[in-house]
Amino acid sequence: MSDQGKGDAILHLLLSADARAWRDCRAACSEQDTVLLLDAGVMALAVFGKGGLQGSPCRLTVSALDAQARGLSEDMAGAALAFMKDEDIVALIEAHRHCLSWR
Repeated sequence: MSDQGKGDAILHLLLSADARAWRDCRAACSEQDTVLLLDAGVMALAVFGKGGLQGSPCRLTVSALDAQARGLSEDMAGAALAFMKDEDIVALIEAHRHCLSWR
């Protein structure tokens, strides 16, 4: 896929529930960016809760498969938090020119 039509929004992959990783990720986010909780990063839902994850200027998304594998339910989703299926994640990655990983 070419980079034509992609904006300057960054996709941030949060791969850890570490407080430092979330703090650094949130500090680097802008309103146009998206954070995807992936792999062990979905445990941030359990560690920080919905309220602790909100307050970020960027859009928050969660891998539904990773959350389900760790016993986290989609009822934790709020207006600022969306669960995504694998095929939606692929489209999300393709829609961003830049991608940063946080561990």
